[in-house]
Amino acid sequence: WSLESSTPVHTLEGHFDSVAGVSYHPSGDFLISASHDKTWRLWDLETQKCLLTQEGHSRGVYAASCQVDGSLLATVGLDCASRIWDMRSGKCILVLEGHVKQVLGVDFSPAGYQVATGSSDHTVRVWDLRKKNCAYIIPAHSNLISAVKYQPEHGNYLITSSYDKTCKVWNASSYSHITTLGGHEQRIMSCDIAAPADGGAEYVATASYDRTWKLWGPDLLADLGL
Repeated sequence: WSLESSTPVHTLEGHFDSVAGVSYHPSGDFLISASHDKTWRLWDLETQKCLLTQEGHSRGVYAASCQVDGSLLATVGLDCASRIWDMRSGKCILVLEGHVKQVLGVDFSPAGYQVATGSSDHTVRVWDLRKKNCAYIIPAHSNLISAVKYQPEHGNYLITSSYDKTCKVWNASSYSHITTLGGHEQRIMSCDIAAPADGGAEYVATASYDRTWKLWGPDLLADLGL
């Protein structure tokens, strides 16, 4: 979209079912789309062409996240599985299994060797790609987890949003609960953390089914020592 005219700049067409999520490649030159047609696609933003269509999930692909250097991609889906892909070859190099329900959220840590996934089974799993296993399970919420995000600069905390109407903040080292961001009247559909520019303030944003979005300011995060 053009921010000046609020009109679409390009339309990327190719998926055969609804698109559940999109994610930028760290280079800024490519876009990854995840679809209910059981595929993810890699798009060249300059040419608007699809460079790669990849199958592997047995049900819809719901979200995707790139490693910080762009060499690996993590995807999650309605088949309860998470997959790690080599972006150079487009091949799946690791399947992460353990969630017992649909996996709806995923994010790479800035360190690059940990991936967090959030599921309808109410848990977050933190995966260690060096050991190829689940390093920790966080019993995070009382309802499905819609999104999970690491603090983008240092990864010292992560946040999770849920249909239980809350967003929670977790210590990324001990996985202990730091605080709960409450106030929405309906399920929270998504959350994100603004990366600080030039050492500026950090914000957390949440979007809810109650037709509102909330911006949690730096004063709150500073009081928590984040």
